[in-house]
Amino acid sequence: MPVFVSKRERRLWIFLLLIMIAIYATLGVVVSLTSYLRDREVLTIGFFLCLGLIAVMVFIDGWRRNADKAEIIAWIGIFTVYLLMFLRMSIAEERGHLVEYSVVGVLVFSAIKERAKFNNIRHPYLIAMLITCLLGIFDEAIQYFIPIRVFDPLDMVFNTGAGVLAILSAMLISSIRKKTSKVK
Repeated sequence: MPVFVSKRERRLWIFLLLIMIAIYATLGVVVSLTSYLRDREVLTIGFFLCLGLIAVMVFIDGWRRNADKAEIIAWIGIFTVYLLMFLRMSIAEERGHLVEYSVVGVLVFSAIKERAKFNNIRHPYLIAMLITCLLGIFDEAIQYFIPIRVFDPLDMVFNTGAGVLAILSAMLISSIRKKTSKVK
């Protein structure tokens, strides 16, 4: 029996693995990098450029898919929630967690959802939330052993929350697309 049910699922898990390696591999240098960027006053600009890039990618995807009004409204709502969270966060590292674990959550959810197309998986979103939560906990557990990092249980909650927010957002968009595809 093959490990992956499709090429898409395989690509999603590989991409997730690469993202997790990048997150874990940079744990020792992220504080220095953040300080370096903050000192040059480009950290906040960089985050907002990334947020803008994500918005452009979502816009292009919606345009390509010919998104209907409900999907556009949902995307605007999701973007607004993320923007408000970004504006409320004064600590750059927390913004980083939000971005990192939102990406992780969406990748895990997409991979599990892809698998669910071929196998009987009843609640792929719960499995995705559990996996994302475990990855976020592991992230903090590693930091316990890195001298220049601080183990912070609150970051576990934040990592999980960011992943769950992204998974819920992906579920919302997915359900809207499913409903509108039935109507067309």
